[in-house]
Amino acid sequence: MNRVRNRTLCVALAVMLASVVCVTGASAAYAAEIQIQAGPPSVALYGTVVGFGGYEWYVIGHNESGAVRESGTMTLLAKDYDFGDSIFNMNNSVYDGSYLHTAMKGVYTGKFTNPKEKALVKSRTLDEIWDGGAFNADGTLADQYVWPLSGGEYSRVPSINRNVLEYSARWWLRSPCGSDYACGVLEDGYNVFFIVPG
Repeated sequence: MNRVRNRTLCVALAVMLASVVCVTGASAAYAAEIQIQAGPPSVALYGTVVGFGGYEWYVIGHNESGAVRESGTMTLLAKDYDFGDSIFNMNNSVYDGSYLHTAMKGVYTGKFTNPKEKALVKSRTLDEIWDGGAFNADGTLADQYVWPLSGGEYSRVPSINRNVLEYSARWWLRSPCGSDYACGVLEDGYNVFFIVPG
C-alpha cells in the first residue's frame, strides 16, 4: 500500500464543546466538550451549525446521545477547514505524542483566545487508542480538550445526520486499524479507510 504523507486535519471538541479539524491528504477529526451553562435544550440539535470561538461547528453529540455521551455537554465537529493539516505519526498508529496529537493540542492553545469561551471547553479522557503495547485499542489518554473522533464516536453520529461527516478531504480517526495502520474517513463521510500513518 502506498504511503500518503499528508492528511487533512479535522478537529472535534466537546462543549462543554467538541469540534473537528482537517489535515492535508486526510483530515483529522477534533472533538471537545463544553459545559452548557443555562441548561441543555430539550431537543437534540444534531447537524445544526453553531458558532463557538470564532468558528462554525456541527453539533454531533448532546447530553447522553450522539458521538460523545456525557450529561450537560454538547459535542461539536469543525464545519470548515480552519485548523490546518497534519500527518498522523511517522512509524505507527500510536496517538499519544503523535504529530496529530500535537496538532490537536495546538488548536486548543492557539486558536481559542477568549478566556470565557475557553473556560467552557471541557477536558476528557480519550479511549479507543493504541498505547504501543500488545496491539489493541483499549488505551486511554487523560486531560484532552480537542481530539480526533474515535471509531466508536464516528459510528454514534446519528445516521440521519451523517452528512455532517462529509468533508472536502479525508480525515483522521484516533482509533487505529492495526499497529501499522491509521484509520481515516473518506470525503463522502461514510467510508473508513486504513493507511500506513507516515
